[in-house]
Amino acid sequence: MSSFTSAAKAITWISNDLIAGSATWAGAISETGVVTIDAASGQVDVVDGPASPLPLSAALSGSGNGMGFRFREAGPKHVDVIYGGGGPTNDVPEAYLEESKALGDRLKEPDWLKWWSQFEVSTVIGDVNYSATRPGVTVRFVGVELRISISRPQSTIPRSDEARSLARQDLQAALDRIQKKRQSTGYPPIGS
Repeated sequence: MSSFTSAAKAITWISNDLIAGSATWAGAISETGVVTIDAASGQVDVVDGPASPLPLSAALSGSGNGMGFRFREAGPKHVDVIYGGGGPTNDVPEAYLEESKALGDRLKEPDWLKWWSQFEVSTVIGDVNYSATRPGVTVRFVGVELRISISRPQSTIPRSDEARSLARQDLQAALDRIQKKRQSTGYPPIGS
């Protein structure tokens, strides 16, 4: 239903009988274009799209009475990952901050980008709230954006190298939540 809702929101009425929207050609092809549809005549014009789209052929022979369209969102071609930050960091052990930065870099690697893309998001944003009152993880899908919020009170972070392990555990808790929420396959290794 979300694909229909997104497609419906992408349609613009240009006049009483002229509609503009975007569509993915032939379902399996990932190129997206903008089309106008004359609601009165059924005429479809490609305004912007593939240089040579596949020809469309009639599904039935003989004269037809109606015409239907199925709009499908194309998955994003690239995923931007922004992980890290949050605050305040004044009293946060350096080992936790360093590991969080390393994890953020890892989440941008090709195997991770492939994993993120299965959720049809264009942006993944993750941060840590060090002034939270208790530990926890929140994961939200908002349109084509995935938001990860980790609550980790700075007072609960060990002042030793164990802080690195805790940073990985916090991220792993978020990834497990994403996986459960979207019933996805296992994620790539996050390191040790």
